[in-house]
Amino acid sequence: MNKIISYSLAFVHMGWALSLIIDSSRYLGKLAYPPIFSALHILIALVLALNSVVGGVLSTVVMAYYWVAVKPLEPIAEPQSVGILFLSASLLAPLMRRRLSPHNLQLLGLRLGIVYPYLEWGLDAFRNPLHFYEYITQNPTTSFLATQGLIEETVILLGSLELLLALTISFGFAVRPFSALSLAVLTVFMVVAGYPLALPQNIALAAASLILVKNGGGEYSIQSAPRLLGVLMR
Repeated sequence: MNKIISYSLAFVHMGWALSLIIDSSRYLGKLAYPPIFSALHILIALVLALNSVVGGVLSTVVMAYYWVAVKPLEPIAEPQSVGILFLSASLLAPLMRRRLSPHNLQLLGLRLGIVYPYLEWGLDAFRNPLHFYEYITQNPTTSFLATQGLIEETVILLGSLELLLALTISFGFAVRPFSALSLAVLTVFMVVAGYPLALPQNIALAAASLILVKNGGGEYSIQSAPRLLGVLMR
């Protein structure tokens, strides 16, 4: 499980590094000096491939910085990057061996990493539907929905599906089948949205969904949050 998470995160960091080099104009005014962050992402990718815990620490720190200081500036601090923060933190689960089950804690981190993007996407579909209308109309793959008069129904259906995935996976309800659905949805997003909206960041989220299909959601869930906090504060 650690290998899959580490390698998928390494792929994401390497993809971001290439984006910062090849498409640096996208980051002007968003990152202080893109070449430094490009080198940092390459370093994190290499460390993740060699040592998942150390790489997880580095990835967690950088993603936390993006969440606090850069988000919601796109494309490097979209909802997926916050999800990737949770995926990165899940690699630190072995450090909690004496207090909590590392396996279950890691699965919880993966679930939160998947849940956050779906929750933000789903809510945004209802709060800001015009943004979705514009994207669906302009995207060559989905523009036919506008000509068929199905754009409003599509946005409502998509937002409802995303919120359903967020709620079921976070509460630990039927995690395997809903994670399989998540894997399918993320794959469609990668094909339809491509770079930079879905690639490379959705690859890590898809890998997390695949892990949950195979392993289930584990013991911990939102319902057990008070108990988890109690253990961590001892």
